[in-house]
Amino acid sequence: MKKFIAMAAIFLLYSLGNSAFATPLYQNGNPNGALDGVDIVTDTVSNSFTLGSNATATGVSFYSWNSPTSDLIPDTAISTIDWTIRSVSPDTGDIVGQGSNASVTATLTAPGGNEAGYLIYSNDFSIGSLALLGNTTYWLQLTNAVTLTGIALWDVNNGPSSASSLQLGSLADNIEGPGTSGSEYFKILPDSPSAPVPEPSTLLLLGAGLGGLAFLRKKARKQ
Repeated sequence: MKKFIAMAAIFLLYSLGNSAFATPLYQNGNPNGALDGVDIVTDTVSNSFTLGSNATATGVSFYSWNSPTSDLIPDTAISTIDWTIRSVSPDTGDIVGQGSNASVTATLTAPGGNEAGYLIYSNDFSIGSLALLGNTTYWLQLTNAVTLTGIALWDVNNGPSSASSLQLGSLADNIEGPGTSGSEYFKILPDSPSAPVPEPSTLLLLGAGLGGLAFLRKKARKQ
């Protein structure tokens, strides 16, 4: 009986340890994967974001469309990318953080590809430890994405951010100002995991486990 109770307690701790964590510092809507994508291999694409309070950001997560795989090129994921975070303006604002050839951790989310034939990846990269101010407009820029096929598109989801792109070619003809195109999906990640927020399924497991422990304790007293 004591062994059973101990096992039940371990199960409860495991359930709590696998709770979902709180949301990131900023998230621009939800990934789409089927609407559109913009080039981040040759173009520079920017999206705005504002935090509710001062915070330290350490990473970025975004979705990309990568060209279909083939026998000759089995992996089309982004390997590195250049990033910049500016304040106030997407192309001329003060640089508050920047990185070249940042290593990207890519996870394939749509193995069969979308309707356009592209593979969809979730991508994460580190930005160090960047102190950002609350109630200040920042712009996340992505460019020079490196893949084996040379094709990577930032997933357009038309979220609440403003978007801007600086395309390769004549600057006079290829600047799209903020708000002139749909924004892209991304998340600004915090410096450390927030306090666990149990999922509904975890709460049900916890309740069942506590009820079972109470029953066993009461039964053990009667014996």
